[in-house]
Amino acid sequence: MGEWCQRPGRLTTILMVAIGSAGLDADHAIAQSIRPVVVEYREKARSKFELVNDSLLPVRVVLEPKSFTITAAGQAIFRDLDPRIRLRLSAMTLRIPAHQSRWVFYEAETDSLPAWFTIYATFTCDDRGDGLRVEVELPHTVYLLQKHPLEEADVRLTLLGQRGADPVMRVAVDNLGDRLGRVREAMVRAGGREVSLGGFPLTPHGRRILEFRLPGNEAAGDLNLTFANFSRSLPLVMESVNR
Repeated sequence: MGEWCQRPGRLTTILMVAIGSAGLDADHAIAQSIRPVVVEYREKARSKFELVNDSLLPVRVVLEPKSFTITAAGQAIFRDLDPRIRLRLSAMTLRIPAHQSRWVFYEAETDSLPAWFTIYATFTCDDRGDGLRVEVELPHTVYLLQKHPLEEADVRLTLLGQRGADPVMRVAVDNLGDRLGRVREAMVRAGGREVSLGGFPLTPHGRRILEFRLPGNEAAGDLNLTFANFSRSLPLVMESVNR
């Protein structure tokens, strides 16, 4: 998939890089990219992002703003841009020659805070006459934060336990308040080992359920969540361990 604009073929293929951890915090090992992937601004945004085409062929890019809701499992459900968000883009369509990039400038405001949205960039190779049409959708996700940041008292961690003898731990992370925050990194520690679960947004009154195994199949450990201005930890104890 790394050089999709350079390989002949006969199929129409659509590749989509989701907002993982809705997040959107992922690196893309493909010839086209968008950077940065995730940004945060206080109250309003006046910024830019770069569209990069490292392939041997020119590409066409179409931009489409979307609002989204994040499920407890971390999946993003997209919809039309929320009418309370006012977004102005310097371009909606672009053509990028081979091995070049283009900047897109934008301004974003909202009638109420917090707010968040994604600008999806759909890259399409120019027609080469060989029947191949491949599209890649890459996200630039914007979080417009409220004036006062998420506080430690807004976050509740609950150990949900396991499903029967399954050694997978389940932890609920709840946002009890009206403020938007983002976990910079979720880290599981056990037996002197560490495993990163990445980062994810925590929307107002939202819940995220994390499922994971303790490193080394240990019987006890802890989960640490790092936010912008505080951290939260939760001791973990396995009810039963398959060894």
